[in-house]
Amino acid sequence: MATEPIYQDFDLTFAIHPVRKDLVLNTDANSVIKSIVNLLMTNHFEVPMHPEIGCNIRKLLFENLAPYVAKDISRFIQETIRNFEPRARVSKLVVTPDVDLNGYNVHLECFIDTSPKLQSVDFLLQRTR
Repeated sequence: MATEPIYQDFDLTFAIHPVRKDLVLNTDANSVIKSIVNLLMTNHFEVPMHPEIGCNIRKLLFENLAPYVAKDISRFIQETIRNFEPRARVSKLVVTPDVDLNGYNVHLECFIDTSPKLQSVDFLLQRTR
């Protein structure tokens, strides 16, 4: 017998499930990871009625690529997860400048409160024009 997922969120692509013909859902750890990435890509004042929600790391992406900017990005990410995503606990966070791609590689490992397994996500922060 399959257990019901504890956390469920809509996938932001709004893809249709091929068999059930309803929206695809993110569940449990995948739901929390997607929530973290969405929080990190949100600036302050973008969420109606909640101007405090967000990370504001996009403003740092227009600075020169440097280790001190990577350290600031790392601090912003940790504060955002600590303040707005209580389901996750950061275990490891590495932010490194990537000169070739003109951005920052982010490697995040965290524990989700419903799973003893370490979850990891890698993504690239780049500025958009």
